[in-house]
Amino acid sequence: MHKLSIVFFVTSLFFLSCETVIDVDIPLEPSKLVINSTLIPGQPFRVHLSGSQHILDNGDYKNVTGAEIKIYENDQLLTTLPDSTGGNYISGTFMPQAGQRYRVEASKNGFETVTAQETLPEKPAKIISVKTDTVETNDYGYSQKHLEFDIEIEDRSEKNYYEIIIKRTTIGLYYDYSQDPPVVTDTVTRVRNKSLQSEDPSLEEFQNYGQSIYFDDGLFNGKKYHMKVSAQSEDFSNRENDVLEDYYEIYLRNTSEAYYLYKRSTELQAWTEDDPFAQPVQVYNNISNGYGIFAGYNNEMVYKVELD
Repeated sequence: MHKLSIVFFVTSLFFLSCETVIDVDIPLEPSKLVINSTLIPGQPFRVHLSGSQHILDNGDYKNVTGAEIKIYENDQLLTTLPDSTGGNYISGTFMPQAGQRYRVEASKNGFETVTAQETLPEKPAKIISVKTDTVETNDYGYSQKHLEFDIEIEDRSEKNYYEIIIKRTTIGLYYDYSQDPPVVTDTVTRVRNKSLQSEDPSLEEFQNYGQSIYFDDGLFNGKKYHMKVSAQSEDFSNRENDVLEDYYEIYLRNTSEAYYLYKRSTELQAWTEDDPFAQPVQVYNNISNGYGIFAGYNNEMVYKVELD
């Protein structure tokens, strides 16, 4: 048993205080296996395995090596993942496929065997069109420009879950300044994930920030829908002639329900972690006898928007 001393402070109306110390017995739970794995069609199976920690343990999480991890496809053994360093287990030629059901089974001496299963969405999400516009906001006397994306989505009649990511890619000339005058010797590519905002009614309030936006089709099931997302406008080069290409890519993923619930719960946890009055947030977990997540998404659709 670990004992935790809890100190209670009670202040009277006359600013007097007293102190009471109570010893609380906290049982030492055995460590359990923790799986973290995202399934992506066309990419190898990747599973990270670690051990859970006691609530009073402030050390780093411990990777688990030497475990046996089996992957089943539609209840048939597909492959056993080879051990590697850092608790990472990666398959070779075997890759998940859209529309198939997968089960992971991880076992290691000293731990209880853990399992989880996931079915990847059968069809990828579809972007019909993207329109952009520059809008200017004025909050508390501070003016800011934002690039607004009007993303038209074609939704299917079944229940769907989505994730949007927007990246900006700038390809420019690379100069050798050791020579006089400087000469072009190469090109350089810069890719940046944009921090996104949205006031779309299909979103939860706590998700209106970050580099990904997660939502479901509860308000537009089976219909076409315009999702409006904005990112802060910015200029990365003062020399327009040095930029060869400059464009945005909009990634739309059709995710599984488990992937959506996990990402949504981690966003909510981040939103409330500094609020002493907020209720504790339970991060979504779909691992039997353990912790973590085994979930994925269909191949994302990428829509390219060239900048003038």
